[in-house]
Amino acid sequence: MSNVLRYEIVSGPSLFEFATRYFDRNLQTKAPFKFTIQSGVKRSMRDDVFVILNDIAYEDGTGTRWNISGFAVNVGQALVTSNFHNFSGFYDSSRRKGFFEFKVS
Repeated sequence: MSNVLRYEIVSGPSLFEFATRYFDRNLQTKAPFKFTIQSGVKRSMRDDVFVILNDIAYEDGTGTRWNISGFAVNVGQALVTSNFHNFSGFYDSSRRKGFFEFKVS
C-alpha cells in the first residue's frame, strides 16, 4: 500500500520563467525549478523544493494552469521522511500556487 503526501505550493516561478526554462532547455542538462511549499502540522513551516519537471500539460487551456509531474532533487524538512520523490501535481503560474502529490511506499 502506498500513501500520498500532498504539499501546497505557496510560491513558484512566473509564467515566463516556467515556460522558457521548460520548453527551451537542453535535454541533457535539465535545470531544476524552485517552489516553496507549506508543510508541518499547522501548515506554518515553509520549505524550498527543487524539482525537475518531466511533463507539463495544459490543465484547462488558459495557458496559465498546468498539470505537472517530475521528481524532487533537493527537498527540505517537509519531505525528509520520504524515500521516493516522484510527484504529480498542479501549478497555476498566474497565481504562483498549486500542489505536489508525492507517492510514498
